[in-house]
Amino acid sequence: MQGYCDLTPRECWEVAKFIVDQTRASDLRLDLRHFFKALEDFRQVKAGHAETPWQILVKSSFQKAIPEFLRPPSKHEEIEQQRQTLLQLIDQLPSDVDGQLREFQKRHKLGKTTFYERRKELKAIGIGV
Repeated sequence: MQGYCDLTPRECWEVAKFIVDQTRASDLRLDLRHFFKALEDFRQVKAGHAETPWQILVKSSFQKAIPEFLRPPSKHEEIEQQRQTLLQLIDQLPSDVDGQLREFQKRHKLGKTTFYERRKELKAIGIGV
């Protein structure tokens, strides 16, 4: 309501609206770090220290942020997800190994070998099986 540094409240509102629109368009969570960086980009352009429009600078920041959120899971994370799925299936279908296998394959698009490897791993650490 009071502005930011040398920016007026109206300019801050313009930046805030743009950040919300970009957040929605990028399907990301609203993050105030983007807002404050955008305010600084706006200030830089306003002061004549940047030739690129502030909106382009903000969009560039969002493009850099997207891979962080869309990073594919590591092999370790994938295996842990598979174990968690198997634990849920064991709870849901305690005496139906064939049903567990079908549901595991449906969720992970993996074969029997992986299913039985995960079962063996869980048994080795003494949980679930």
